[in-house]
Amino acid sequence: MIKRRCAILPGIAIVALIVLVAAYSSRIVSGWSQEAGFNADHPEESGYKLVFQDDFTNPSTLDIKDTRKEGFNWYMGKFHWGDVSTPEQVVLGPDGLQLGGRIATATSSFDDRSVIGKAWGGTLYFEALINLNPTHVFSWKGTGPAFWALSWPWSTRSAQAPNMPQGYENFGELDVMEYGFANKPGSSPDLKHYSQTVHNWYGIDRTTCKPDAYCEILNDDRTVRVPDIRGWHRFGAWLVIGKGGRKSFVQPYYDGAPVGSARKWPSYAELKDVPVPPSGSNSYGIFDFEKWIVVLSATMVTPMKVRYVKIWQAG
Repeated sequence: MIKRRCAILPGIAIVALIVLVAAYSSRIVSGWSQEAGFNADHPEESGYKLVFQDDFTNPSTLDIKDTRKEGFNWYMGKFHWGDVSTPEQVVLGPDGLQLGGRIATATSSFDDRSVIGKAWGGTLYFEALINLNPTHVFSWKGTGPAFWALSWPWSTRSAQAPNMPQGYENFGELDVMEYGFANKPGSSPDLKHYSQTVHNWYGIDRTTCKPDAYCEILNDDRTVRVPDIRGWHRFGAWLVIGKGGRKSFVQPYYDGAPVGSARKWPSYAELKDVPVPPSGSNSYGIFDFEKWIVVLSATMVTPMKVRYVKIWQAG
């Protein structure tokens, strides 16, 4: 009887342990699913609201005459670092937008003292349906096709880092899709890649890291491998601002599925808590407080077609 009881007790203990492990695992899976269960095909089902969309069928959404007045979806790309696109670089056709220049959801005023347009912050999902021609796109040869997000604070000259000398800025840039950096002049283009780059810029313009404008930290694992870049594809980035001790991150998406590696960083409750680089371990915290201007850019040599751009925001 004692021997049998001794035999039963370990069995009971094992069963209980299995139940506890299963319950704990369930909590982990549940918690992870809440974070990773994002559905890029239907972001609304994950609690996201569509806050911006343009399918490039209505010419009135483009400030094609460069009036720099409020009310447009897209402006001709003028900021205090770039030129204005010309009408022949921005054409609407049967496939949507035929782009050989740069347009953005905001622009600098004519006196360069303010910014007109739209930007979005918080937890977001950016997506564009794009068709690019990889034939003439080579690394560092002009501006290749790109879909990216620009810091509103930096654009409005308000990216001053707390507790740093006057003029010391800290801001982000999120390149959802860039193509061409792996291509080599004289060789056939690499059709199985694109880049999603997470930049943390910092310092005093042309001083801290001269002759460059700013110092920079960017993700080493920015190359995303894909079956074939040619044709129409959905390029996305899921930017999650962490809460309750969870890390913030950016995850690349391609044709509605997560690809590549997520770039993660500790989340911060207040802007004053964000550490200033150059340490890679404390970079990207500024992303938690950014608002993003969305930019599409290409050249007449390296054009791209865009059928739509959409932005979803959590909550």
